Formats: sequence, C-alpha cells, structure tokens
Amino acid sequence: MVTLPYRLIKDLSKSDISAHLYETLENHGYKIGRVTEHISAEVANENDARLLDAKRGEALITRLQVTELSDGTPFEYTRASYVAERFEFTFSK
Repeated sequence: MVTLPYRLIKDLSKSDISAHLYETLENHGYKIGRVTEHISAEVANENDARLLDAKRGEALITRLQVTELSDGTPFEYTRASYVAERFEFTFSK
C-alpha cells in the first residue's frame, strides 16, 4: 500500500505517478529528501493470510517506508508485507 498527499499528485497523470513518481515530482519543483525504512518480523493474521496466500500465523517480513521532501515534509508512506519463506532482500550501498 502506498499513500500520497492529493495536493502533490492532483495534476499528474496515472502513468506519471506509477512509473516516474520521483522524477515527475522533481520536474514540478519538488526536491526529494530522506527515505526512512523500518523492516520487522510479524506473523500473518487472517487478512494477511488471505491476501498473501499464506497460512494464519506464518512468518512475514513487513517493510514500512516514509519518504520526505528536502524540507522534511513526508509525502510517501509505503507498507508492504512479504511471506518470509518466499522472499529475499538484497541491499546495496
């Protein structure tokens, strides 16, 4: 799930938001700042299990992300859950 403030995207096309969000925002004068991610372990509740084709109580990895503009204003909130045994994270710096 991704949540964005309407005031930032109201004049943008669906394809700009879906394919090129950060680039589109920067082309409209916004500067992208910091991204904070929190990754945790959880267990699937009934709803998670149904949506993820998993079993209730199965291990999940949940990722929460908040992206800010350069002035510190949060503009993107993302929450995603993954079935732990079917997913692998790779981080590069």
